[in-house]
Amino acid sequence: MIKKTVITTIISLVYSLPLIAQELSAVQIYEKYKDAVVMIKAIGFDGRLRGLGSGIIINDSGYVVTNYHNFEKSERIVVEHFGKQYSGDLIVGADVIRDLLIIKIKGGKFPSIKQADLNKVKVGQKIFTLGSPLGLENTLSDGIISKFGYYQQFNRTYIQITAPISHGSSGGAVINTQGELIGISSGGDKRGQSINFAIPIDELKSVNLIPINDKRSLILLNLYYRGINANDAGEYHKSIGIFKEFTKIDSSCAPIYYNLSLAFGKIEDLDSAIKYLELTIRKDSQFVLAYNQLGYVYTLLGDYTKAEKLYSKAVQLNPQFAGANKNLGTIYIHKKEYDKAILYCQAAL
Repeated sequence: MIKKTVITTIISLVYSLPLIAQELSAVQIYEKYKDAVVMIKAIGFDGRLRGLGSGIIINDSGYVVTNYHNFEKSERIVVEHFGKQYSGDLIVGADVIRDLLIIKIKGGKFPSIKQADLNKVKVGQKIFTLGSPLGLENTLSDGIISKFGYYQQFNRTYIQITAPISHGSSGGAVINTQGELIGISSGGDKRGQSINFAIPIDELKSVNLIPINDKRSLILLNLYYRGINANDAGEYHKSIGIFKEFTKIDSSCAPIYYNLSLAFGKIEDLDSAIKYLELTIRKDSQFVLAYNQLGYVYTLLGDYTKAEKLYSKAVQLNPQFAGANKNLGTIYIHKKEYDKAILYCQAAL
């Protein structure tokens, strides 16, 4: 009877102990997730390879997350994995501020990595990174979590890690010993050693994903980012064509007209720049940047009266807008109204 009671007590104690997740070895992490991390190739508007990065498959439908900066100034993305290529042309979500881009690839079902609960992730825990540094596909490294925090120089929250991150690693997976995705490799601070950063996986929740059956919104989203990239790459004639294609589908989007005006300004077609800036303001009367930019164009044309009115409107809408205050101060210098010039130049500081 005593023996039975002891056995029962031992069993009860065992079942009452908290469950501890099994830790995976480096070998197990690699074997389990080598097919869920891919290489990203950014192709420029000239058809040439612009850069390399990494990407993580986040669901079995082929959604891949990477850093947005891997796509900057590029026309399209090619996803490659062990010699097989997938088109990454379809953007389904993006957040430039958070440096996140989500694309969809085709090809059936894909392996993915379960996302971690960051509330259970602690400083000092061991982590693994999996990516393609310098194009060396599926390179596994390890390290620890050094810190969680907001970094002023980047103006965002990061997970600081000691695992190495090189060119091509950006967009790769940061995985804990339970085999869960805790972050997305982003970059490092080369002024020190082993000071590297990952975007917390929870940031993905803030990216607005376009449903795959919403064809119109997906077309507009992809035209928008291709147009932005063309402008950033100095391909202004191409960006003009892309943005005009956007307006044929949706003629109500003020930022598109604003970006058209910037492209026309770059090719010194100031009449078209004025046309699209005025159209921007008609679509959105609170578009501060458009008033400031239109004022700048009239400044170039020597029409300081119109420029003054436009800069003043920009300052009225946003008194803290340093650029508009500075431009307005410059106008008053031209007009030799020095007291006003000093006032607005000081406001720009």
